[in-house]
Amino acid sequence: MHPFEKRLTLVIIAAVLGVGGTPAEARILRAASGADLQSQTGRLVAGDTLLVAAGNYDVSTWNIAGLSGTANAWIVIRADGKAVIRGTSGCCNLVQMSNVSYVKLAGFEITMRDTFSGIDGVNLRGSRNHYIEFDSLYIHDMTNVGIGMWPDSADHITLRNTQICNNYGSGLYWGYPGRNIIHDVLIENNYIHHCPKDPLLDTHYGIQWKGWCYRAIIRNNVLHDVGGTTRCGIVVYYGRKPLAGDDPADINIVRGNILWNCRNEGITAMSDALIENNIVFDAGVGINLQTYGDESFTGSNAVEHLTVRNNTVFRCRSACMAISGWSSAGAQVSVTGNALYQDAAGKTAVSGSIGAAIARANIVFGASSLGQGAAAGRGLNDFASVNATAAVPALDFYPSSGSSLVNCSTDATIFALQDFNQTARPQGNGYDAGAYERTAEGNPGWAVIEGFKSSGASNPGSVRLALRGPAKPASASSLCVVVSPARPRDHLDAMGRTINAATIPSAAGIEISHHARTAAGDLK
Repeated sequence: MHPFEKRLTLVIIAAVLGVGGTPAEARILRAASGADLQSQTGRLVAGDTLLVAAGNYDVSTWNIAGLSGTANAWIVIRADGKAVIRGTSGCCNLVQMSNVSYVKLAGFEITMRDTFSGIDGVNLRGSRNHYIEFDSLYIHDMTNVGIGMWPDSADHITLRNTQICNNYGSGLYWGYPGRNIIHDVLIENNYIHHCPKDPLLDTHYGIQWKGWCYRAIIRNNVLHDVGGTTRCGIVVYYGRKPLAGDDPADINIVRGNILWNCRNEGITAMSDALIENNIVFDAGVGINLQTYGDESFTGSNAVEHLTVRNNTVFRCRSACMAISGWSSAGAQVSVTGNALYQDAAGKTAVSGSIGAAIARANIVFGASSLGQGAAAGRGLNDFASVNATAAVPALDFYPSSGSSLVNCSTDATIFALQDFNQTARPQGNGYDAGAYERTAEGNPGWAVIEGFKSSGASNPGSVRLALRGPAKPASASSLCVVVSPARPRDHLDAMGRTINAATIPSAAGIEISHHARTAAGDLK
């Protein structure tokens, strides 16, 4: 289990049972005007819920500052109907948050009524922020970043089920090296597109997770038409204090995402990351693996703790995978079990030198520099529904019958534990290359569409707990989350351990959805 997943589970348990098993007394406050919105926000204390009635709230800024919930008494600010927060001023970011803890913001539409340059939809600053959750937001047509974070310190931030689109800046811009350090973050099941809104803008991203920020899990997101002309869909730089004795457990995880029409690069990673089970197509470069040249940011250009496995990349203008600056890369760096397919055999599937890093069981269609670490695929017929011109929703990268991807290796040490659909690996006599593990004639999981990835295709660790209405969990006598070690093989796999089952008393008013096999074990 990734360290953040473990901590998140413990927070869920604390939130359900409360300290000593007793929940805090809660109040419900309500707002129905812009003046109410700000004044009621300032009244919130631990355990309170602010319900914001349906309607348009035209404000210069909504300041959410200094709110302190607790582990068993979160402060919840929730739209009660279609509540639209609309910016009317160029003075400030629209939703400005600072120095908050145990706060949840959910259900709002956030946009501009009047056009002023440089306005973020949500912006987080301040000296200390932790345990913040953003859920089911719709952030669009902002004149800068959808959600920007430049706090002195922030940790345990969750963003899920949120659409961010048509902004003039990046979808997410979180952290800054050596100055604004964020850690223990979960970004899951979001839909981010057309960021930047103008396809000719250059320096913007879908998701930018800056250097020295660490222990992020970025999973199950759908991104398309993102990244400026010189940037990318998802970028993770280096982990915690690069090469300063950092722990491999401080890596970032990019898992189970799908990206297309990225104007420059799909996924870019420098170091300290696990990149697995992603699908990228129609990008300049599908996955770009490189060092970052500004040593004032990173402290070094070396590559370490980087594993890229079981990704499917298709039809990229320059290369499906590009590798550069890996002369110092060693055994802690590997590229394994990927499906890297151009739409024609003469195009470049992989460019650059892998150096001393590990390359095994990759299947490629096109020119490749991976040498013995790659075998040739038989072409686009290796997929269920792929051709040289097909677009969403006609594309299906699930392996076809007789595909070169199926049973390509029996080496359990180099493959992800599960696939894009969260099917356990292996299913046949060996492991399949690419994002999918073939189990049937047709793809049993989510079909690629412009929209959110189905919750039925969750990735490891995504056990979801949700209170139904004003449930009072005081009657809960126990909550047991059972975790399987999931045959750990090395430090990266140990971080991918899955939550396999949970038992929760029905009287607690809690529902659980999960998509993993039941197995006994201890909470590690």
